[in-house]
Amino acid sequence: TTLLKIICGVLEPSSGKVLINSESPYKSNMGHLFSYSGVNTHILTSTLKDNISCSIEGEIHDEILKNIHQKTNILDFKELSEQVHSNHLSQGQKQKIGFARALARNAPILILDEPTANLDKISKETFLKNIKEDSNKRITIIATHDPFFYNLGFQELSL
Repeated sequence: TTLLKIICGVLEPSSGKVLINSESPYKSNMGHLFSYSGVNTHILTSTLKDNISCSIEGEIHDEILKNIHQKTNILDFKELSEQVHSNHLSQGQKQKIGFARALARNAPILILDEPTANLDKISKETFLKNIKEDSNKRITIIATHDPFFYNLGFQELSL
């Protein structure tokens, strides 16, 4: 988690350095390069659409949102206009919204921190299928303890 936050430029390393194209993500304006989804997702008391598109500059088309809605398997929500309240959501539902938000940003580097930690088996399988498809379109960095990832053909780096 700490390394992912350093890569995104959220934290500055206490020693050593991380460089992307010879620049420090902490000292440069590289936020546009990253989409991040972690275990804890901040939820707005607003619509599902607002929660997914809150990290996007400008308008996002409904077709893109509907596609993301399907990919993230947020089956509990029938409509993007449905109101959501953080205290009425499970951790898994919040995590799915966070993943949808990261996909909506459509950044070239997708960073996922324990992306299946709060998901049930069906949601996890759907998520993994979709992330495998999506990883062909961008660099995807996943930090996980979930052994289910190990047999999916991702390149593994153990630290």
